[in-house]
Amino acid sequence: MAQGGQKAVAVEAAGAAGPARQQNRPRVRAVVKVVYAHSTNLHVQIDDLKIRYRMKRGTPNWAKELIRYVTSHGRHRILKVHAYSRVLGYRAEYENDVYIVKMSLKKLAKIIASSPTWKRSTVANEIIKKINELTSDHE
Repeated sequence: MAQGGQKAVAVEAAGAAGPARQQNRPRVRAVVKVVYAHSTNLHVQIDDLKIRYRMKRGTPNWAKELIRYVTSHGRHRILKVHAYSRVLGYRAEYENDVYIVKMSLKKLAKIIASSPTWKRSTVANEIIKKINELTSDHE
């Protein structure tokens, strides 16, 4: 209710204050992590795909170049792990080396596809399939 000389202010729905800005799609990047524990573990995270690949019997040929790239270009951390041994009956503490790198999808696909044996690996095929699916949406 307006009082003495004041005008009543109409309540308007909140809208855009200015011209609408173009919203670019967020860039999808791959996070690749190499963990040297009892065995070498390769973690790959792309969009909603998360893969943890444990290499018990040595590193496969398709992953050697990728691990070399991650260990040379990635950020290095030493992760302290506390564990309890049922066999020995006491707690142990050991250190794992962790290398983390964020890379573009094209770079990841190029590194994996550089090995001639990647087509025989189900893990490499799954990663390449996800990269192709994401890059086809952008174009």
